[in-house]
Amino acid sequence: MVKGFMLKEVYINNHSIFNDFKTNFTYEDIKDIKYPLTTLLIGPNGFGKSFFLRIIVDIFRELYAIKHKEKRISSLNFDYDISYEIDGVFYFALKSKRKREWFKKDFHIVEKIKIEDLMLPNKITAVSSILTDRFPFSKNEVNNYYDYLGIKTTAISTSTKALPRKVVDILIKNIDKGGLLKNISKLLGFLYYDEFLGIKYSIRRTKVFGMEINSVDELDNIFNSFKEKRKTMPMGNIKYEGLDYIRKKEMLKFIQEKAWEYNANGNQKEIVYQLSFNDVNDNFKLQNDYPLLELLRATDLLSAPSIEVKNKEQFDLFNASSGELNILFNFLGMLSSIQPNSLVLIDEPEVSLHPNWLMKYIHLLKDIFKEYSSSYFLISTHSHFLVSDLDNETSKVISLNKDSKGNFTSEQFSNTYGKSAEDILYEIFNVPTTRNYYLAVEFAKVSKELEKTNPNIEKIRDNLLNLKNISQNMKEEDPLKSLIIKIVTKYKI
Repeated sequence: MVKGFMLKEVYINNHSIFNDFKTNFTYEDIKDIKYPLTTLLIGPNGFGKSFFLRIIVDIFRELYAIKHKEKRISSLNFDYDISYEIDGVFYFALKSKRKREWFKKDFHIVEKIKIEDLMLPNKITAVSSILTDRFPFSKNEVNNYYDYLGIKTTAISTSTKALPRKVVDILIKNIDKGGLLKNISKLLGFLYYDEFLGIKYSIRRTKVFGMEINSVDELDNIFNSFKEKRKTMPMGNIKYEGLDYIRKKEMLKFIQEKAWEYNANGNQKEIVYQLSFNDVNDNFKLQNDYPLLELLRATDLLSAPSIEVKNKEQFDLFNASSGELNILFNFLGMLSSIQPNSLVLIDEPEVSLHPNWLMKYIHLLKDIFKEYSSSYFLISTHSHFLVSDLDNETSKVISLNKDSKGNFTSEQFSNTYGKSAEDILYEIFNVPTTRNYYLAVEFAKVSKELEKTNPNIEKIRDNLLNLKNISQNMKEEDPLKSLIIKIVTKYKI
């Protein structure tokens, strides 16, 4: 029996993009998983990869809400049939317009079950650094079942500065998680950084920290002064005036403590916490202070937190290269969010990454998350560098395509290890390089059949259809493209 969560099959119908669509995620003959399973989802732009990831998230969030009798934002308006495995037991969730049903298969015995008995992945984490990600935005989800690690600040707006705040929030709340700091150290080492991670808040209202405040009334007066000569109420004041006396008292005590540090350190306009990699107990002060730090941020006394790293010199992570920024934020967020038996969905991780890092990305992912071999990673990508040299046992590639009628189809590739970039581009991405050897072989198969007096078109129909699809990515001046178009037109492919 294999321990962990695995997607098995997803069927979607009556969806605005996917209709009567099925794809299989099955891994055959897995006996002992040492690394997390990774499935890469590829396909041309506009073929719904990001929407498909969103659908998976929506299905599990809906199932969780039904199981725990939580209020749902909205009911899904499409039909689905999803199957997955948890610790060797198969589960099936079916939804149509008329009914919902749930089943369990254990030792070849299938039985209908109640929603309360439907096991689900322990956590859903969605990761993206692109402006157009389709993941549902979620802020401070009460049940903590779903973590959104992207740059959306609301359902319709984005900001690159939103991601570090989310990462800091998840990181601090999970700072005592076993193995977290060890894996962060390994991640920093991969990027050739020192073993250092700092959380920094900049002081925005130095007046508050530079003076002696002895009572809540005095603090009230200071906030009232912020409103003077302002036509509109400052957002920080709105938050402050909504606090009760006890909360203001806690805030005052914290300000007094930080004001002493501020004055003792020569009016340093920053509050910095350095994470300890040796003793997790040393990080409890940050964890205990965090709610009040966030309160001071919400009342506009402090800036949003930033992450400090070190490579000989200490610097704000936002000053790192875009590739380093992408890897650190995404991996820090995933390390803080993930639990055993989790489902992690990553949309286009190749953004801003150098080809050398792309070729190492999946290996890094499996190494960093080795302790979470029970979890499952579903990744959409356009990068052939990510697809090359995948471990056959724990990695698969699923290609989304459309048939001649415009319906979505999927094809699974189970072994890309040792294949050249040219081979990957042609066989999996349908992109021919100049005078591609594999394109020549494909065309030769077709030509050999067409040279016959009575060619069997059905025999080479798949080859012709493949050439037709590939020709769309060929240069207009390529004579082979015009020849392919003539052939497929003649035989009505």
